[in-house]
Amino acid sequence: MEFVDFIGMTATVSNIMLLMAGLPLCSKMVREGTKNVQLFPFIAFFINGALWTEYGVFKSDSAVIVVNSVGICLQTLYIVVYTYCTPKKDEVTHMVIYAAAAVLPSLYYIMYMNGDIEIFGKLCILAAVVSFGSPLSDMKKVIATRSSESMSFSWSFITALATFQWTIYGFLRKDINMIVPNVTGFGLGMIQLVVIQMYKPHPGLKQLSEISGRSV
Repeated sequence: MEFVDFIGMTATVSNIMLLMAGLPLCSKMVREGTKNVQLFPFIAFFINGALWTEYGVFKSDSAVIVVNSVGICLQTLYIVVYTYCTPKKDEVTHMVIYAAAAVLPSLYYIMYMNGDIEIFGKLCILAAVVSFGSPLSDMKKVIATRSSESMSFSWSFITALATFQWTIYGFLRKDINMIVPNVTGFGLGMIQLVVIQMYKPHPGLKQLSEISGRSV
């Protein structure tokens, strides 16, 4: 196995682990509903997966095809569960329509109009950066509350790891369209890890807060 294929394989495994992070959230939505769960990240990752799958097909890159095909399946599952659990069905319908409006013309352009792969690649970059940026609202909440309880260290770590691996893979493939979004994702992942460490909840303060809450 060549080194580039090894990196592609490890990046695929890390990325699938990252994508599977939504499975516990599905269980939570079934039990507690969709309160405090945002639909946008699922839609953003679905669009990202659809565009990058077609990019992988155009480039004959099996690693890109596999990881994004798995991503499409998982995001579809998350969207279906969210739709089942939410009382705001209209919101889901509108978001799905917006997603179709974003994806279908792009796919038609590259598949049937023999579109420029470089232009399509820039659309893929945009979709990836939007996906990686979706947890920024959580960081804003962490900074506002000065507590990182709402952010997952393991999710942020895997994000940084997977994007670092895909960055290396992009350099080995000499593909700027892979390099740019994954460098951005790696940077955001590292920022998340720093923020989590800066605002790590203090056990003593958390216990004091719980005691105070019970005494009221």
